[in-house]
Amino acid sequence: RFFWEDRRSFGMWRDFRKRWGIAKGSGWSMEHLIIKQRWYRTVGKKPPFFAYGTRMNRIMQGLGDAGWNVMPVKGWFNTWLYHNTGVSWALSGGVYAGGGYGLYKLWDYALEPLRDPPATAPAPVPPAAR
Repeated sequence: RFFWEDRRSFGMWRDFRKRWGIAKGSGWSMEHLIIKQRWYRTVGKKPPFFAYGTRMNRIMQGLGDAGWNVMPVKGWFNTWLYHNTGVSWALSGGVYAGGGYGLYKLWDYALEPLRDPPATAPAPVPPAAR
């Protein structure tokens, strides 16, 4: 479910609440980072980009509701992001850039023991000894 959410309803939020013991109505919701929920579900009176049930609508819903695309935030903040599209995109970019940098540093740290430490490299031969 991290890469593809195959349920018809948005079950990610229900799973998150159950795992972390968050009561229903506690003010938390899920921010859709890249594929916005309003693109494949009706929000207010605006219909989605593609008609319900079409292949593209199901693809957008499967990717949009997947774990890589959602982040828990307080409900008021999520509403504010909905009305401030530029800030929403900046947050999304920051989340993915920070995650990418974190993975890069983790990979670098994991490979550190495999590198030759400078003290074990052979010393250069002085020119006079040749």
